[in-house]
Formats: sequence, C-alpha cells, structure tokens
Amino acid sequence: MYEIIEGAIHSILCMIDRVDELVGKLSIDLIDNETNESLSGNTALHEEFMRYFKI
Repeated sequence: MYEIIEGAIHSILCMIDRVDELVGKLSIDLIDNETNESLSGNTALHEEFMRYFKI
C-alpha cells in the first residue's frame, strides 16, 4: 500500500513540475490564492517529496 501511495503522489508532483510524460495530456498547476501566480517552476516538488516521504 505504501508503494502505491508513494507512486501516485510522486506522479502528481511530476505533472505539477512538468517533468512527466503525461504533461502533454494533462496539465496541473498550483496557483497562489493571494497573488494568482503559478507555484510551478520554483522548486522540484517531486524531488523534495522523495526526501521527506521515505520511512
């Protein structure tokens, strides 16, 4: 179960970071509610996630 959840979250973060092959089919973006600016491109969320999610 752990590996399935880890894989799903990692895939979503890759789509947000636009480093996944699904980017051409589905685009996800995080928008700051106060500034209306995109948060993508500021950091590699999928890499940061892997550092913190490991047990």
